[in-house]
Amino acid sequence: MPKNEDQEQVQSKERLQDVIEGMGMGPAQIAWGILGGGIWLADGAELLLVSSVTRSLQKEWHLTAVMKGLIVSAVYLGILIGNAASGGCSHRFGRREMIVLSYCGIFLCGFVSAACRAAMAFMIMRFLGGIFIGIGQPAWLSISAEITPAYWRIPMAAVSQSLFVVGEMYISFLLMMDDSNMQFLHWRVLLRLGTVPSLVLFTLSMSYLNESPMFLALKGRNKEARSVVESMGRLNKSPPSTLDFEKPCAEVREGTLFSQMSRQMTLVFSEEFIVCTFVIMSVCFTLNMVYFGSLFAFPQVLPMLMHGQAASELLVGALWELPGLATGLLLGITASRRNSLKVYLTALTCSIVCFIVGAHGHPEHGKLMKVFLYIGYYGIKCVPNIGFIVAYQMSAELYPTEARSMGAGLALAAGRLAAMISPLIYEAVVIWTGTYLVFFLLMATMCVSNLYMVAWIISVDWGQGPLESQRESESILENMAEILLKLHCSPNCHLHLMIWNICRAFKLPPNFTVAGLKDALVQVMPINKGNPERIQDDQFLRGVLFVEKAIFACPLPGKAWIELGRWNPVSLLFLVPAWSYQVSGPADHWWFVARSANNMYFYAAQFCMDESGKNHVTGSVYLGLPGAVASGLQYPEANCWLAREWAPCRKPRAKRDLDRLLMSNPSAQIPYSWMDNNCQHFAVNLYEGDHGHIA
Repeated sequence: MPKNEDQEQVQSKERLQDVIEGMGMGPAQIAWGILGGGIWLADGAELLLVSSVTRSLQKEWHLTAVMKGLIVSAVYLGILIGNAASGGCSHRFGRREMIVLSYCGIFLCGFVSAACRAAMAFMIMRFLGGIFIGIGQPAWLSISAEITPAYWRIPMAAVSQSLFVVGEMYISFLLMMDDSNMQFLHWRVLLRLGTVPSLVLFTLSMSYLNESPMFLALKGRNKEARSVVESMGRLNKSPPSTLDFEKPCAEVREGTLFSQMSRQMTLVFSEEFIVCTFVIMSVCFTLNMVYFGSLFAFPQVLPMLMHGQAASELLVGALWELPGLATGLLLGITASRRNSLKVYLTALTCSIVCFIVGAHGHPEHGKLMKVFLYIGYYGIKCVPNIGFIVAYQMSAELYPTEARSMGAGLALAAGRLAAMISPLIYEAVVIWTGTYLVFFLLMATMCVSNLYMVAWIISVDWGQGPLESQRESESILENMAEILLKLHCSPNCHLHLMIWNICRAFKLPPNFTVAGLKDALVQVMPINKGNPERIQDDQFLRGVLFVEKAIFACPLPGKAWIELGRWNPVSLLFLVPAWSYQVSGPADHWWFVARSANNMYFYAAQFCMDESGKNHVTGSVYLGLPGAVASGLQYPEANCWLAREWAPCRKPRAKRDLDRLLMSNPSAQIPYSWMDNNCQHFAVNLYEGDHGHIA
């Protein structure tokens, strides 16, 4: 009996995460955010400072352009190594210890690098400083997730990342006080002053930064965990519901670490996710290339464009990152992920183009060029912060739980790779072309490539808005089908027409496919899963005339791969998109549809290839538009759209008239070929061909 009583007591304990949720958001999390999230402040200060003093280093030590780029790349390489090592160290020694160690290491490496007398020693110290920066970032992310209520995690992440801007502002102020044009910087003094934030944060975190209570409880240090929870309650003025909480359960690991990673990698690069994985990695690669490439380039470029105010403009540019973070937070909450990325990529492309136009024309040539220059510069500083919030959140939401860490890790790795090579690419482009504008043109081209991938290759949308809308649509369909079932409606084609008209009245989203409509109905009604809308007996079509025509289109099953081949950065170098669409057109299937005056009967015709590889022309009548649409879809989940709008037929046509036009269509007389665009020419001949073949 005593044993059973103990078990009941254990089962009745409240989860620690629920206790933290109950205390809510307050000063305790804010204090953690300043002391732990200050790692972003130190990061922003170090990266901008190193990028700014490289010109002075080049003059004093007579460095080559490649060596100048390698010094900055070494910092990003160190951050990558630190990120990789932080996870295991944080789990073994604690999150707080890694953050404190990070501040201490950043301070020491920065101070020692100010005393270096050779480029190689300086680069080694900056590399070690990057490792210490990388060690602290994942540790803070872990604490942030463990001490913040679920609703406030994204705002907490956005606010803590804004401290990166504070670090940039601090360095910009130092540069402005030293030399506003950044031509003759006292770089040793600047490096010593740049370590001040890390020293202050190290001192404060040693005294006031608490360990994560989740980590303490997981390690069995319950007394310390209760003490931290009590202090959170006092600061938030919301006492914890209980201090006798349940010990967090460690995740059960099945198999070796290698086998787990192998399973996750297989899922991430499976047929279902491989295209989206490459697209997300490309988006993150471009995002980091633009942000960190410009972070390195602007200290080199602004002194040539903004005489006497380069340092002050670095400060103003850092301030412009705050509206970008706020916009990213707003879009992340209100808009779908794909639409948010499209807004971000469009705005970033326009900003880079404006900067190129303004820099090429030079401000002295007119006020208009100066306006373009400033719009472009502020846009490049502001807009990427939208991508940092949306793109990385999208990379975590795309994959199932088992592979989520792997998918998000690949996106982060792609970004880190871009950050490492961006200084080298900038220096190489300047050496080969003699101008920095080509580097910005390359970034604009990458943004356009990403925009096309996000807009057309990814057919799935993420985000609370669209998902909730689709769930609501599915609920409407199910309720509607239940009502029809209660009315004893038979599952005939007139029922489908009725349902289609009701769906139009409800204004269902365009990504709700016909296949999804049928699936929702089949669950509650005995509907034939074949094609019940098709009218096989022509005697029911006596007197039916088709008076309007249109062309529908849907993507081919392999469209994602075809368009990825057209729009990747390598293909853009050969201008593939400029000529491939003239040769083979878009990777879509087109089919012709005509409808009767009462919008009840729809004639669908298409040209394709049968299983034996021979030409196959079909022309069928359906009762209701869903059947005509479904007849042309290339796979069940395909979306469709109007390639040609509804227009009057040349004259009212009976079914036999349309059948005759099909057989005489010139496109059907030659072998079917996607490269020759036969299916599209077949539909266009019926819609707008010559007098003898037009419907």
